[in-house]
Amino acid sequence: MNTRAELEPGLVTVVVTTYNRAGMVPRAIRSVLAQTYARIDCLVVDDGSTDDTSRVLKEIADPRVRVVRHEKNRGATSAKNTGLDHLRGEWFTFVDSDDEIVPEAIETLVGVALANPGITQVECNCVDAGSGRFTGSEVSPGGPIEAAAIANTHGDHWGIIGSSLVGSDRFNERLPGYEEVLWFKVRERARIYYLDRGLKIVHRGGGDRLSQSEWTRAQAAAVYRELVNEPHWLRLHAAYRPADYPGFCLQGLLHTLAAGDRESARAYDALIGRLDSPGKVRIAASAVKLSGPAGARAALGALRLLKSLKRSRH
Repeated sequence: MNTRAELEPGLVTVVVTTYNRAGMVPRAIRSVLAQTYARIDCLVVDDGSTDDTSRVLKEIADPRVRVVRHEKNRGATSAKNTGLDHLRGEWFTFVDSDDEIVPEAIETLVGVALANPGITQVECNCVDAGSGRFTGSEVSPGGPIEAAAIANTHGDHWGIIGSSLVGSDRFNERLPGYEEVLWFKVRERARIYYLDRGLKIVHRGGGDRLSQSEWTRAQAAAVYRELVNEPHWLRLHAAYRPADYPGFCLQGLLHTLAAGDRESARAYDALIGRLDSPGKVRIAASAVKLSGPAGARAALGALRLLKSLKRSRH
């Protein structure tokens, strides 16, 4: 657990996770070491790379760089958890190994925190390297914001977080792509300030993330099985995104029932039963339960067909 007593005041730990990106990770690290803010701790987590990443990292002769290596590839979520296990700074952030941050990024964010006593998380936008446009939807003109405001944004945002907010909590490694399960917990504890600037440069084409549209049915069922066992996330999802939550519960019921996981399906059915205004969702859930796994699979097939038709029209 990261306690205030263990963390170095003023120090910012920048965690760079990488896997087989020997040609990209030096740019990310250079951008961290080029910061105008002096108190930088650059922690690189090599997730079992099999290319020249190890050699490239050994050639970086800078005392501000620490390297932790996984003997085998364990996945991006595990690499980030390793980063959280090795935080030293009062503040921390993540930088993907194919991205970079502008020279004044950390100084600007720390400056906002110092100018606003009590702020424990500073968020900003990112810039697409190709288009020069913001990658994230606008949160506000700037200033203190509620956690729900960040939860309902789209695209990439970035920032620094007080390390003590994380404590012993970690990413669920069985939920790759669902980092918000942890971030929801952290943001509920935080006092957040949004700065309407793009301080991280996002380079597209890294290609190591699995989008939800590429999930197999088995993968989707496994994810929904895990999510129904995250009560904190479920509660905040319902609070932050009330319009989307009923549909999420129905999808959970469909995917888990289609996979034959009746226990998880019953859990989603219970969530649907507790909705304030379930309407069509409860009716659909009742029909699915009556038809069983085969009916659930048929419903998922119909939904995918409808999505495909909608995409073809645009």
